[in-house]
Amino acid sequence: MIRKLEVEDITKLMYLDDIYFEELAPCELGEWVQFLIQNIDSDKFMIQGIFEDHKMVDYFVAVCMDSKPICNYIYGMYYSGGNQYHKQVIDIMIKWGTEKNVKSVNLMTRKPNNLERYGFQTKSTLMSLEI
Repeated sequence: MIRKLEVEDITKLMYLDDIYFEELAPCELGEWVQFLIQNIDSDKFMIQGIFEDHKMVDYFVAVCMDSKPICNYIYGMYYSGGNQYHKQVIDIMIKWGTEKNVKSVNLMTRKPNNLERYGFQTKSTLMSLEI
């Protein structure tokens, strides 16, 4: 089951076995949890959890970047899960994007092949310079 996270769920992220967070995030987990709690009711953010047997196993965060005319997309900010739920997560983001009247869903990934099968195309390359 996939559903919107509540504050109680978000606080449990501190104990979720998330192997990607430290590698990808530029902040501490506690700061991320605070950020999510602060934005839980924002219509710009979608914060969803993936549950199996009433236990959260993964979660994802998307943001609506609708600063037209420059930005007009849903950005998948973070996804803790593996390939198992890709299709469901993408479908949820597409539905939300349709409701928000944006033109695309954009995701950052280290494995583009995992997303190409769902119709995603590489449009650019993100490069990073640590300072």
